[in-house]
Amino acid sequence: MSFDPAQARVRAAIPGDAEAMARTFETTWDAAYRDILPAPAFEELPQECSPEYWQLVIGARGPDQSFIVAVDEDDDPIGLACAGPERFGSLGWAEIYELYVMPGYQRLGLGRRLLCASFQAMRKRGCRSGIVWVLAAQHESRTFYARLGGLDEYVRISDEWGAQIAQAGYVWDDLGRLFQQGGPCLRRAVRAEPVP
Repeated sequence: MSFDPAQARVRAAIPGDAEAMARTFETTWDAAYRDILPAPAFEELPQECSPEYWQLVIGARGPDQSFIVAVDEDDDPIGLACAGPERFGSLGWAEIYELYVMPGYQRLGLGRRLLCASFQAMRKRGCRSGIVWVLAAQHESRTFYARLGGLDEYVRISDEWGAQIAQAGYVWDDLGRLFQQGGPCLRRAVRAEPVP
């Protein structure tokens, strides 16, 4: 059976999604970063590859956090997004910490739907601006965020896995513009259930 993207939805994640979220993260993380990050990055799996991690964070979700999944016609998660306050303390800013769509389900609009639902949820929590950090060497992801109106405004370098890792920060100064006439989140219908 082939996948029909019109049947996909985005919704708030629940603890029962933990196993599928862990699988989505592990599969996508490996596919996205295997040729970009140094080998030591793959010697130990990130905590997000564990179903227990997702059960814990979803169960302990704070009022300022958003965990959203994209699901197929059987309600099985095939993508995920996690958002909350910007980690470096910019007041009124949201940050999407994770946004992953399983290989085989990419380029079907699910990433856009996850980003839009995440920023919409954070707008409801009072955030006016948003940011996403992406590896500077990850050109396909950078193009995706730029196409959705993100501006490449920041660079940060971190020392991880014995190497210097460069990241680019894509910024949306006014999240409301995403949802205005002609904005990236209204160009095509974004089928999303209300998210907490």
